[in-house]
Formats: sequence, C-alpha cells, structure tokens
Amino acid sequence: MFPSSPFSNSAAGTTSAAFLKAPAGARPEALAGAFTAVADNSEAIFWNPAGLARLQAAGTSDVALNYNMLLAGANATAISYAKPIRERGVLGVGLTYFSAGSIQGYDALQNQTGTFAPYDLAVTGAFATKFQSVGVGAGLKLIRSVIDSASGMSAAVDAGVQIPRVADIGDGPVDFGASLLNLGPPMKIGGESDPLPMRFAGGFAWHLTPEVQTILEGHMPVDQNPYAALAGEVFLRITDKARGALRLGYNTGRLEGIEGLTGLTAGFGLDVHSFRIDYAWVPFGDLGTTNRISLGFKF
Repeated sequence: MFPSSPFSNSAAGTTSAAFLKAPAGARPEALAGAFTAVADNSEAIFWNPAGLARLQAAGTSDVALNYNMLLAGANATAISYAKPIRERGVLGVGLTYFSAGSIQGYDALQNQTGTFAPYDLAVTGAFATKFQSVGVGAGLKLIRSVIDSASGMSAAVDAGVQIPRVADIGDGPVDFGASLLNLGPPMKIGGESDPLPMRFAGGFAWHLTPEVQTILEGHMPVDQNPYAALAGEVFLRITDKARGALRLGYNTGRLEGIEGLTGLTAGFGLDVHSFRIDYAWVPFGDLGTTNRISLGFKF
C-alpha cells in the first residue's frame, strides 16, 4: 500500500490513479488546495467528507458539476450530489472521469500501432454527521483505470473531521479540518502493481471578519515531500441574494522541477439565489495554464 521511501520526492511517479491527486472543484483549486477546513458543499466529498455535514443544519441538498481543462489535451469532469437525511446526517455521491486524450501507440519495434485513449473513473459514496458542533465523515470509492487493452480496479476509503472555533485570534474564530484520502490496496494494471496516491491534509481557517478568511494547510502525499498551502478569500455582498468572492492561493508543492510561474492560484465565485459558479486559474510554468470551472445548485 506504500511505495519505497514514502512521503518524499523519492517516491515520485510510483503511484497509480494519478487523477486522484487533483480532486474536483474550482473553488478549492483557486485556494491552492487549502480546502480541508472550509469544505461546505457537495464538493467536500472529493476533499474532506466531513464538510458534507455542514449541509445538515441548512437542510438543503447540493449538486455540483466540474470541468477541468488540463495540460496536453487532458481533461477531467466530475459531478457530486449531497442530501441531508433528516437529522441523522448527510449522504453524498461523487463521480470523477479523467481522459488523457488521444495517444499514439507503438509496438516493441517502435512501429506505430494506432492511437488509444487512456481514461480513469472513480465513484464515491460518503456519509457525514455532526456530534454537537464537530463534523465527521467517511467515504468509500471504487476506482478503475484503462490503458489501451489493459485495465485495473481498486477501492479506497476517505475520512475527515472539521472542528469549528478551536481558538480565537482577536475577534476572529479559527476552524480546524483534517482528512485522509485514497487509503486502499494497490492497483494492478497488466503485470504492474502500484500503490494509490494516499495523502493526509490538515489545517486552519481564520475568519478575520465575516467577509474575509485566510487558510493555512499542510499536506503529506505518499509520493511527494510534505508541502504547505496558503490562501485567502474575500466575500463581496452584491445584493441581498447575490454574493461574489475573490480568491488567491499559493501551493509550495508545485514549485519543484517546473520553470516559470507556478504555485500561485487565483479565481472568483458568484452566488445568486441558489445557483453558484466558480472559476480557478492554475498556472504550471512552462508547461502551460489550466482552467477549472464549477457550477452548483442548492435546493
């Protein structure tokens, strides 16, 4: 379940199902992945299942559709849905589909054999509830990867917790969140068996005012050195039923081995009545820039 030299760059490239390392959601990506402590809608199923519990008090269901335009023609689509079950908790389901685009195939003699289109798929079910004010959640996901004529399957569990107001700094409360994602047996494709990209994450969200919050998180991927993510979010009231948001983040885990602008992220959001749209801009230096878009609806 673990590569050699885990939690270090020495394990880079040794895990399977790499698409799980970039969970869906434009808002969390605009925040540089610092979303564990503030996840509060159906997209929480991809980052911290405990965040689903925040829908329990409101009694509203939530659905979100995500589209990520990635590098080299790759793209990812995800949909998530969460529904409160009376006062017992919140059920959530999520589907992620990743396509690497069309790739030229070759045989052992370097002769072209036509093109193929690798893809990955993950289906997740999760449940979250609150014990007093503390949110806890867990999920189970089924994972499938297809590379030309070879394919593999695996399963993994996710778990998380969110604790509001663990401290106060000035007049602003501080919330805490932690998650464990992608814990499961290795995936075997063809004759190769590789571990899943498990990771720990935990951090704090400081609400300076009702309109401004800053987030600091630490991440420990099994195939990379630990890194930090710092983000800020400003909410702007437009009307009584419309609110905007500006977001900025910095992820130190994206700095190594890439020339040019990377690590920095930015984005915005707009909530109107029960509808929301979020956008994230995520550059990867000389490799190019990715764009993430999410649409959501509460009912």
